[in-house]
Amino acid sequence: MKDMVAYLKPKGKRFIIMPIFPDLSETTGTANTNYVVEINQLLLKKLSRQLLPN
Repeated sequence: MKDMVAYLKPKGKRFIIMPIFPDLSETTGTANTNYVVEINQLLLKKLSRQLLPN
């Protein structure tokens, strides 16, 4: 993730990061849904200025 952001910044490119959404068949508390929440929290922590709210 850091490499991707580092690649864009020197080029003066503006970018946004979209959160990841779980599949409709995945209910709250399932392993995949928990993983998606974890990824979104990491994105928020590392790239809060570029992250769109979900």
